[in-house]
Amino acid sequence: MNRTVAVLAALLLGTTGLTACAAESPASPPKEAPTTQSSTDADPKDGDEPAAAPEGKASVMPPGARPASAEFPFPVPEDWAENWPFTEEKIGKEMGMAGSFVYPGDAASAAEEYKQLLQQAGFEIHPNPLAEQVNQAAFIAKGDVNGVRYSGTLDFDTDAEGTQSVSINLRKA
Repeated sequence: MNRTVAVLAALLLGTTGLTACAAESPASPPKEAPTTQSSTDADPKDGDEPAAAPEGKASVMPPGARPASAEFPFPVPEDWAENWPFTEEKIGKEMGMAGSFVYPGDAASAAEEYKQLLQQAGFEIHPNPLAEQVNQAAFIAKGDVNGVRYSGTLDFDTDAEGTQSVSINLRKA
């Protein structure tokens, strides 16, 4: 029974990935890349919009967020501790970035908070029902980082030592 479920899940995940790839038309015009705010830019309490980095450089860094790293400015909640740093690695057939951050509270609330933050940063958010079968919470995010389109999963769970963390696996789209 478990093997059947695993095979069906793998087939469904592959079909979902193919459908997502087919939905993105290479003939469509390129999207304008959002911009980012550094900590030295305009103070958000002044009511100004976040200041912009050079065009095509990165996503918007909304209030309450910080870059995952200096080299990879993917937005993460500013008060979440790094579990392991973002590093470049092969994810599937593509090169991508992977990292992990410790979240406070329960997984569902943390995932909802992160979804809202990423939407403010200009990322598209999609459900990930298959990953929710094996994780406490999960979703898919798509957006630009440093002018490069990324798509990937954010899986919220607790490890064997009891550390609650979100594993972020982004591949170039």
